[in-house]
Amino acid sequence: TFGDRVLDNDFAVHFQESAREVGVDLHVYVDSALTLPCEFIGSDSEVGRRLAAFEAEMERLRPDVVMIDCVSPLILRGINPAILYDLKQRLGFKAICLMRDSHRLAMPLVKAWLPACDAMMADILSPIFNSDHAHLNERVLPLVVPSLHRVFAGLPAPELGLVFVGGVTFFARFALLSILLTEEMDFTAIFGERRYREVPDMAAYAKVLGRAGAVLNLSIHTPEDHLVTGRVWETIAAGSLLVEQDNEGTASFFTPFRHYLPWRNAEDIVHIAHFIKQRPDLARRVAAEAHAWAQIHYNPKRLWGAMLGHASRSRPEADHGAERRAAHAWSAMTMG
Repeated sequence: TFGDRVLDNDFAVHFQESAREVGVDLHVYVDSALTLPCEFIGSDSEVGRRLAAFEAEMERLRPDVVMIDCVSPLILRGINPAILYDLKQRLGFKAICLMRDSHRLAMPLVKAWLPACDAMMADILSPIFNSDHAHLNERVLPLVVPSLHRVFAGLPAPELGLVFVGGVTFFARFALLSILLTEEMDFTAIFGERRYREVPDMAAYAKVLGRAGAVLNLSIHTPEDHLVTGRVWETIAAGSLLVEQDNEGTASFFTPFRHYLPWRNAEDIVHIAHFIKQRPDLARRVAAEAHAWAQIHYNPKRLWGAMLGHASRSRPEADHGAERRAAHAWSAMTMG
């Protein structure tokens, strides 16, 4: 996965802590030159050196499974499907790709990585799950962020009203906050420099969520695409009430009004903020229902069992043939 950013890498923390919960021996290898080569400031030779160091570490560890955080557009440096395929052939491991923002615009990235993967985790709203991709999606599981671990245990009791914490680079978030911050309601927005100062790591972030009477989340990522974001899972793990933008994805995992409160516009959010102020007991009841449901259905043992089991199952020879052809195509591009 990647490092070299101001805030914690959330996937690195969640997968490492949840692995510890269930006894999975997980080694986190953090290098932005491999998984964010477009952002990495460094020469191609430096990227090549780091790639060689990664391959040497794989030779040393001899892992059963390698999980790649497939977050960046593929370019001809860094790790790519051909390199992963070659390592699989030499070392005999299974490969899992974690696709964070696997919406419509990311489908070329999804399709490029999938042939090299024994399993992939993608957003439940991703087009990869559509019927016209049936020949591909048998290897894909809906992405569940494994946030039910010790970092989110024993958090403080709620003392704040409605809270938003996150980035505002998406225009939709910025526009909505611009409206909400003018409303007369108990609302705290933590973003920009305040976010870097108050929630620099996962432990501080978890405490903010725990102190919230409710947590506001936006699922929209493009004008046409919604995603089930990590904040959905983190809010529920923290035992706080999720106030989620209405979308089919979150409703596939949890039941609206029983496990979280959906909203469609700013007016809905204002009404919800007043509601949780007047009836905190009901807000806590909904949050508790969601937390209990997640503990049963999306706990670390179930998640890791599904991922490792899916990656380890046998695959037809035709599948392996497609994998070889895709890898050769990438090798040809790289050599060119």
